[in-house]
Amino acid sequence: MTGVQTCALPISDLLSGSEIVITAIGDGPLRDELASRPNSLCLGVRPAVDVAMAMAAADALVHPSHYEGLPTALVEAAFARLPIITTDAPGCVDLASEGRGVMVPVGDAAALARALREAVDHREAARQRAETMFLHACAYYDIEVNTNRLIERYRALAAQRSN
Repeated sequence: MTGVQTCALPISDLLSGSEIVITAIGDGPLRDELASRPNSLCLGVRPAVDVAMAMAAADALVHPSHYEGLPTALVEAAFARLPIITTDAPGCVDLASEGRGVMVPVGDAAALARALREAVDHREAARQRAETMFLHACAYYDIEVNTNRLIERYRALAAQRSN
């Protein structure tokens, strides 16, 4: 089971009656059930431009992953300066550690819901974490920065080889 499968419905239940609306992008076996919840909006599979617009309108990204290699959604959220709430799953930890995001135990829907409520109730602290994450993403995940690092690495290796 994925993190969305184990956490989406419990989070929706925990936040029922609050002003928080869950916006889900993508598809899966829980889409219809999640879409039927009064505090949920399921957009389905969307192009990247729609995902970027949804992130721009969001208060936080909740990423309940069980395992990631490189969590692209977290990198995208970082560049959108969106506060991140994720799990302590491999891959997510690398990005969200050191105060850059909020991490909860894998599979703990109640902790995810509490963290989301905290982000909404304490927007300035969430914004500061998002800014820290943005700076980290710029330093380590920016395509131009990484391309230049790779070019320099290959140049150095080529120079060693020719000596």
